[in-house]
Amino acid sequence: GAVDDKHLVSNGLDLIPTLCDYAGIEPPKDLLGTSVRALAEGREPETWRNRLAVESEFGRMMRSNRYKYNVYQSGKHREQLIDLQTDPGDMNNLADDPAHKDVLEQHRKWLCQWVDKTSDEIGKQYVIR
Repeated sequence: GAVDDKHLVSNGLDLIPTLCDYAGIEPPKDLLGTSVRALAEGREPETWRNRLAVESEFGRMMRSNRYKYNVYQSGKHREQLIDLQTDPGDMNNLADDPAHKDVLEQHRKWLCQWVDKTSDEIGKQYVIR
């Protein structure tokens, strides 16, 4: 019944490493996920990710602890940056706000790195350099 809103978890990436952890076996080396066993048991993990990429049919998202960066296939506001601390309802797109230029650039860079690391051919169309 506990909710963890502090750690970025991916049910897709983290499932197999978590199952391997509980089974007492090493996960395959090429998996990108992390076991959530410590979190499930109420312990603080030694290290944890500070960003998480999410893929969808129509775009890509890079989620950091504070911000959510979306890039879509098309649309007037194809690129979005949301400050989840001040705008949990996703109502204010900061992608065009000069005060958030550095945050936007960092999230673009992280998405680019993820697409390159995972050889995401479809994701290449969403990378803005």
